[in-house]
Amino acid sequence: MDEASYWIPRRVVHAGCLFLGVLLFTVAVGLGFWLRAMAGFLIVEASPLGPVDAIVVLGGGQPEGTREARAAEIYRRGLAPTVVTTGGPVLGEARATYADFSVQRLVRRGVPRESVVATNVGDSTVTDAQGARVLAERNGWRSLIVVTDSWHSRRARMAFDFVFAGSPIAIAHAPATSPRFAPDAWWLDEASALFVLSEYAKLAAFLIGYPPETYDSPG
Repeated sequence: MDEASYWIPRRVVHAGCLFLGVLLFTVAVGLGFWLRAMAGFLIVEASPLGPVDAIVVLGGGQPEGTREARAAEIYRRGLAPTVVTTGGPVLGEARATYADFSVQRLVRRGVPRESVVATNVGDSTVTDAQGARVLAERNGWRSLIVVTDSWHSRRARMAFDFVFAGSPIAIAHAPATSPRFAPDAWWLDEASALFVLSEYAKLAAFLIGYPPETYDSPG
């Protein structure tokens, strides 16, 4: 066959390359948008903060104490007289609880020890919330600020909405910004990717394991 029959006009080649380039750019931008949206969904907007009865710091945070630093900041603003820490026994640590670890981090950040109350219960966000509700009802509290890492804030809000359903206790949320979490490029960072993927797995487990009709309010 004559080789001339394979000739393609240059303008067609240029148009094809332009189309392919635009297509690849669109796919890349679109993928980036949806990946950022995945992380963005996990982060709830901070509530307007005013005076409350207690600040609740959820146990199990990172060693750098991002959650405790945020709680200490709120405490120093005079918005609450008490900080509550949650979390039960730490695996492999004799007589240690996640609540105890949070107490130590808070004290190091200037919160007086006498202003901190540890529940020493909780092996999940739901049971952390249950412990907080029991303590709040025992003390007659009517308002709380919940502090956790930003990537955990969606599940935390869902868990507290679930546990405090029907309660007159008002819940505000104050997510802490973690230096180890990069929501705009989490798929490029190992720690951030672990946070996002594990949170979606835990959200799925929460939705499967805690339908609203299965929960009985404590007390």
